[in-house]
Amino acid sequence: MPTGTVATQPEGAGTVKNRVDRDKAQFQLRQLYTAYMASQAMGDGPRTEDDLKANLEGGDRLLRSPRDGEKFVICYNVKLSSLPQGATETLLMWESSANSEGKRCGLMADGRPVYLTEDEFRRLPKADDK
Repeated sequence: MPTGTVATQPEGAGTVKNRVDRDKAQFQLRQLYTAYMASQAMGDGPRTEDDLKANLEGGDRLLRSPRDGEKFVICYNVKLSSLPQGATETLLMWESSANSEGKRCGLMADGRPVYLTEDEFRRLPKADDK
């Protein structure tokens, strides 16, 4: 930083916040996936948010992104073993909007967390695609 320039916030502070938000969101998405798989093990579920919540430890707060407070988009009533593109190539849940860097957290149907640009997000098949 040039001499005499006053910084209003540390360099990279936005990036650090995005990283912290990403880590928190991915942790929550993995917890949601655990509840999703528990519901799958008991039958065809989860068919609805209520079905998912029945297996979710941590309450409703886990259903919302820590970054913006919006609900995660979750594909319900999906038979994971029958996804046309396979579980490794299909999004199961994701943040409803991108962050200030144009990226959002998601979770693949195999349980793997991802951090996607808008272009990557648009190109990936979603579990509820018909």
